[in-house]
Amino acid sequence: MTPVTAGLIVLTVAVVLLGAAGAGLLRKVRELELAVYRGVGLNFAGPQLGQDGPRVTTPGRVAVVAKLTRHCPDCVEVMQAMKASAQEHPNTLEYIVVGDDPELGRESPAGLTVITDAAVWRTVQVPFVPALLIVNQHGIAVDSMPAGSGQAVADIVERAMRLRVADAPHQPGPKVGAGR
Repeated sequence: MTPVTAGLIVLTVAVVLLGAAGAGLLRKVRELELAVYRGVGLNFAGPQLGQDGPRVTTPGRVAVVAKLTRHCPDCVEVMQAMKASAQEHPNTLEYIVVGDDPELGRESPAGLTVITDAAVWRTVQVPFVPALLIVNQHGIAVDSMPAGSGQAVADIVERAMRLRVADAPHQPGPKVGAGR
């Protein structure tokens, strides 16, 4: 083997290793971006995410928040699923829709809060719309996902129900032998 061939082989291996390391680094950066930009950690407990006005969520309640936009076929399906879920489970979770379209709030049933303030809509920073978020009882977004269908609403409501049950204060039962 000539020195030139050996040098080319070593350079090829080095380039392949650098490419693999770069791809791994890029993957880690994307994971970190998603962790930061998926809305996890947003505080919904304060007045409209830093704006003046009422709170977005109710303290002590787990909420499902949908971020919707106008002229979006998937958003219409997600809105219908949010309405149905709010009517089906009226006292278990809080259901909130944040939209940039004033038409969204026209026919909201009891149990579904619709916020059509564009400033609030912009502050819910997630990399996808429509989006669904789970907000814990402290007002912090703990999970988010793209909402491509009404089934996504059912999935996130199920996850929020599990969070609600897991975070419920422990209620001790009657003591064994009490009342004898």
